[in-house]
Amino acid sequence: MASIRNNSIEIQKSANAMAYATIVLEKVDEKSFNEIDENFVNALKTNGEIDVANDYAINFSTDVLEENLIKKVVVKVVYDINGEQKSITINKLKIKEIYKE
Repeated sequence: MASIRNNSIEIQKSANAMAYATIVLEKVDEKSFNEIDENFVNALKTNGEIDVANDYAINFSTDVLEENLIKKVVVKVVYDINGEQKSITINKLKIKEIYKE
């Protein structure tokens, strides 16, 4: 019974972590290229666009590629299960919007 309970908790926490990562990446798609920076997740929290439970930590980083036209976004959600740290990491590319008139 204890093993089944632990597996259930691990599956639920993993699903929650994936949901948080997905929400952040959807917000990356919604925002402009210039809004995506190292403080992106903090800005989302401050604006009330995302609410993260205390037992999850979202690490967000960007790396500019191709002459400031592409950003590589890395979202890592860290959580704890029975004293063991687990994480989910997803990478995404954000391409700068170019408008021609």
